[in-house]
Amino acid sequence: MKWLKLTAALLLTAVLLAGCGAKIKTAETDTVSVVCTIFPQYDWVRILPEGTSANVEVTLLSDNGTDIHSYQPSVQDMAVIEESDLLVYIGGDSEDWLLEMVEEDEALSERSVNLLELMGELVLKEEEKEGMTDEIGHVHDEDFEAEDDEHVWLSFENVHILCEELAECLIELLPEEEPLIRANLETYEEQIDALEAEYAQAVGVAQYDTLLFGDRFPFRYLTEEFGLDYYAAFAGCNADAEASFETIVFLIEKMDELDLPAILIIDGSDAKLAETIRKNTQSADQEILTLNSMQAVSWDEVEAGATWLGLMEENLQVLKTALGSE
Repeated sequence: MKWLKLTAALLLTAVLLAGCGAKIKTAETDTVSVVCTIFPQYDWVRILPEGTSANVEVTLLSDNGTDIHSYQPSVQDMAVIEESDLLVYIGGDSEDWLLEMVEEDEALSERSVNLLELMGELVLKEEEKEGMTDEIGHVHDEDFEAEDDEHVWLSFENVHILCEELAECLIELLPEEEPLIRANLETYEEQIDALEAEYAQAVGVAQYDTLLFGDRFPFRYLTEEFGLDYYAAFAGCNADAEASFETIVFLIEKMDELDLPAILIIDGSDAKLAETIRKNTQSADQEILTLNSMQAVSWDEVEAGATWLGLMEENLQVLKTALGSE
């Protein structure tokens, strides 16, 4: 993990020197408008300026629980983006429509933060694992073409980098609020570190070091950070095909071989594949648990108090059960 922290620090330094091109405003002028395409970005941007006198209006585009991979922007969404002072987006294949929009608008590009671009060489590829089904229903082979894994917000190390960059962008917009924004960032990073330590402790005492997903797999950053192995039905999240018979049999046999206590699914799953796997294992008594990827958090969840830290705390409890850490 030391090499990751060193690389991340060097990368962050270069990015912060470049700046994000935000338009400077003061608390006495117009509202500062920030548009975020998914929940994790939205949560960080609303936390960092807390307590300032600035009027920061943060818009969450995908606020109806729609998965980012099937999100379709409305005309109103496009208008809100055009009028924003800062745009924060993922920058992967799920946002092709937005990448094209940013490319065609130089002014928008200058006031945008592309998370994948920011992470640079720290971006991982979706990984081909034994037994997975590809998008046309076949088991992966040597022709598998790995795409960038967009789910960079599922790594504590990554979140440090992303929050530090977003803080710099907010400071450019609101220079008079710099002391409070930096204080908020420091407090938040301490909370991130504390939760990361809880994850490390849970992994350190775990009976198992492998997770099995009867579902898609958006958690490569998390498993990579904590040295966990995994098996899943599909790589990443873009799985339009049904799991092949070979994949189902493979996952059933893995459950029996490893004697794992839980089968994992992701948020929004109907759990049918996981139930099929469980029903056909020798014990047929595994728990089916949801690990939240935060790619489809609804506005109702936001209003109910959902936060990135809170959802990661819930994920920790799921992992403790799945890894036998309790």
